[in-house]
Amino acid sequence: MPIVRARRLISSVYTEVLSTGVPQSTTNTKEASDLLFLQIFLPIGKSALIVNIYNAPVGSIRAGKAAKALTTLPEVYFPQAMILAGDLNLLHNRWQPSLHRSPTPSAEPFINWLDLQGLVLISNIDCPIHERGNVLDLSFASSPLALAGAKTSIASHLDAILDHQLLITTVPWDQRYKETAQKLRFDTLDHTFFLSLLASNLTGTKSSAATEEDLDALTEKLTSAIQGAYRGSAKRTMIQDCKKALYNYRLGLCSKTDFR
Repeated sequence: MPIVRARRLISSVYTEVLSTGVPQSTTNTKEASDLLFLQIFLPIGKSALIVNIYNAPVGSIRAGKAAKALTTLPEVYFPQAMILAGDLNLLHNRWQPSLHRSPTPSAEPFINWLDLQGLVLISNIDCPIHERGNVLDLSFASSPLALAGAKTSIASHLDAILDHQLLITTVPWDQRYKETAQKLRFDTLDHTFFLSLLASNLTGTKSSAATEEDLDALTEKLTSAIQGAYRGSAKRTMIQDCKKALYNYRLGLCSKTDFR
């Protein structure tokens, strides 16, 4: 099942559709109906092109035409950030090493085009999702997205009345907040003792509250129990330099007192 078809409703919420067909250089409207170009823009300023394709299998109407039409488009239509996914119906050992029959004749030219565009397979190798056992639905990503961790997997949690399983593609856009590096510190907590003290401190504590006052009291008890468990299980660690500094500090205080 092509990725864009599977998630088109979801995608429309946060994407801007620039084209619902192939670029103007492809004039065959029948081939255009088997290709979908979708440009997405993210708030962080990044964008990507998603190309969804249905390439008819050998022996059917327009067999291999969509894949051929895609490979004849000018390179200017394909940006650095791109995902190509769909029902390609191309048998080949590159994505199905267990294949025991001749590859689809149009598969080799299509692979040459993939290599020229720098598109990398991101779906699982030799993992059929068709009920008849062949690897027909494929996903590719441009090298930058593949290096960033883009991957496609079977969405077993999604149900569909189809002869194909659904695929889902994840692109880890780097938009998470990066925490500042923390200073190293000693591991001073005895975890086993902490849990034991916490369990003891919480003995008899109710797990529910009927009123707002009960909720405040419960919160206070929980906070007190955690703080008490931490104080009781934290190891008191003081290195030699700290001891010396503390000694000198106290000595200075004593000297000042003596002179008053």
